[in-house]
Amino acid sequence: MILKGIADVATAYGTYRSGKLESDALRQQARSEVLAAEFDARQYEKSESARLASGRAARAGSGVSFTGSTLSVDEATVQEAALQAENIRRTGQIRSRALRNEARIAHVTGKAAAHLSLLSSIAGSDFGGFGGGSPGGGGGSDMFSNFGDIAQGIGSYMG
Repeated sequence: MILKGIADVATAYGTYRSGKLESDALRQQARSEVLAAEFDARQYEKSESARLASGRAARAGSGVSFTGSTLSVDEATVQEAALQAENIRRTGQIRSRALRNEARIAHVTGKAAAHLSLLSSIAGSDFGGFGGGSPGGGGGSDMFSNFGDIAQGIGSYMG
């Protein structure tokens, strides 16, 4: 019975650890999402800046002036590029937030599964029998026979 209690505690810890590892991996992925979005936004800004510079050079070579509608188009292009870069960053933040939420859920689910496993172990032990497992509850000497071992396992698991 003690070996079963130890096995149950080990199973519970494994379940908790699995949830924690998944949570940690999702948190790392969330950080990566933010970094990737920032990188993508910078790349987009660079490419738009180069495209705008190329257009200006072509216009300068053809003798078109940088006033009036040409200047307005350039300003609109710069504003559109800035908005698109900000959109890329925001999308990364949103994906990151979703992954962090998923990480929290994985962590809580792992803990809950571990707790359920431990409680199931306790319910299946002699603790539930109130006195040696007899229906009348006689002989109360081993009412808590495995409870101490299981509680000790829970304490080491939670610590």
